[in-house]
Amino acid sequence: MRAGCVLVVDDEENNRTLLRDTLERRNYEVVEAEDGAAALAFIKKRSPDVILLDLMMPGMDGFVVCREIKRNPATAAIPVLMVTALSERKERLMGIEAGANDFLSKPVDLQDVILRVGNAVQTKKLYDQLQVEQEKSERLLLNILPERIAQRMKAGDVSDPIPSPSGFHLVRLDETRGASRIVVTQRHVRHILISPNEVLSESLAFEKIVALRQRIVAGEDFATIAREESDDHASATNGGDLGWSAPDSYAGTFEDALKTLQPGELSSPVHTEFGWHLIELLETREHDDTDEQRRNIAYQELRKQKAEVETDHWERQLRDEAYVEIRL
Repeated sequence: MRAGCVLVVDDEENNRTLLRDTLERRNYEVVEAEDGAAALAFIKKRSPDVILLDLMMPGMDGFVVCREIKRNPATAAIPVLMVTALSERKERLMGIEAGANDFLSKPVDLQDVILRVGNAVQTKKLYDQLQVEQEKSERLLLNILPERIAQRMKAGDVSDPIPSPSGFHLVRLDETRGASRIVVTQRHVRHILISPNEVLSESLAFEKIVALRQRIVAGEDFATIAREESDDHASATNGGDLGWSAPDSYAGTFEDALKTLQPGELSSPVHTEFGWHLIELLETREHDDTDEQRRNIAYQELRKQKAEVETDHWERQLRDEAYVEIRL
């Protein structure tokens, strides 16, 4: 029996071969994709247990692919391990914002790959098992207590006799939990980022973002300017579009500025640790986020349990590999 299915996404064949050979020796099924489009096409047909996603790829880079995976409820629970040669904190934060679950640095440490993939696969299997058990419990409950009856009952009520293939049941409703729906106001946002660097100082970056805002106010197309000028390469290919997001999805001054905007409104220049932004709130909508919230709670609990197991394993491994030389 296979240990799990791993999707390796990298435009470099040598990198894919190295990871494939390493993981297949550990009894993983490995599927390869040479670009982001091929990866998304495969995921639509079959859900892997974990994705090793190269960050720097031509066309659709790892940030864009990761966002597409995480914004789809059917694939959001798949762990994504970003493989990157970039070590800057800014790039890692952008990866986390896109939804990455973990990172592997190039050149890859094969032992690190094995441990992190194993951890991610086990977490995904525990999540899948939890989903199956929840569905079984819900089906069993509905077989005994149809939803139309449950909805009419209050805490402390006893049902009329309910027939089933195994006989008649009397059911008392002691309490309800998690029955309310969670509805949030989502925001559809796009932005342009100008980051200071060795050539562009902080003051020049500010002057540039002010000039870009004047061009947009004068009637130029926001998406076109974003594709040409934005330093957030993950969103620039989509005209600066960050997609739909829940409240408080962004940090610091970006979120603060977004909360002040009305649909169709363009912000003044906003400064964050990444540089200077122009933010446009395109539209808002009411979205039932109940299932996503439940998935997040279950996933975090599983990660917590797995982290405790992995910490214990790591400590035991350190003790087993310890070498003490005693000289008299």
